[in-house]
Amino acid sequence: MYCSLPFLGNTSYKIAKLLSKKNISISFKSPKTQYNIFCSNKDKITNLKHSGAYSLTAPTDYRYSIGRTFRCFDTRLKEHINEVNNANKNKEKGKKINIDNIKSHYAKHILLEDLEINETKFDILFKKSDNNITTIVEKYYIMANNNKYILNNLTKFPEIKLYNNKIKELLKTD
Repeated sequence: MYCSLPFLGNTSYKIAKLLSKKNISISFKSPKTQYNIFCSNKDKITNLKHSGAYSLTAPTDYRYSIGRTFRCFDTRLKEHINEVNNANKNKEKGKKINIDNIKSHYAKHILLEDLEINETKFDILFKKSDNNITTIVEKYYIMANNNKYILNNLTKFPEIKLYNNKIKELLKTD
């Protein structure tokens, strides 16, 4: 018969000697430490690896855009930055930038105002993987922050009023 016990120093050897007299073979394993019990060796998922609603704020004029992504936040942020960088590279090559071809309202603003994209402030407003909830929360934030600084074209969503209390509850829990 075999048995595995946690190794506890000299005491373990004494127990093994006693059990060997009863034809029980012992193997030792390291005991769980408090660190093993309470800490995981797995990498923590950073906030930028989640999806949800976010805001981008320009560095000097504090204009902002509220958006949502169903992919990782860092992927979407890179897309905004790449749109600006690609347009600037084309401009350096002497190509004319057609601002209407730029998809991101935020990237358009950065290009039109000649601002530095690297100084962009990125804030996570809401983390969730449910696409429907994320879309509703994005619209809620756009309506709640509708002022002269917002860059979003659409700022009125009458259907959101139906969900107002539920959204407030949802935002309190996350």
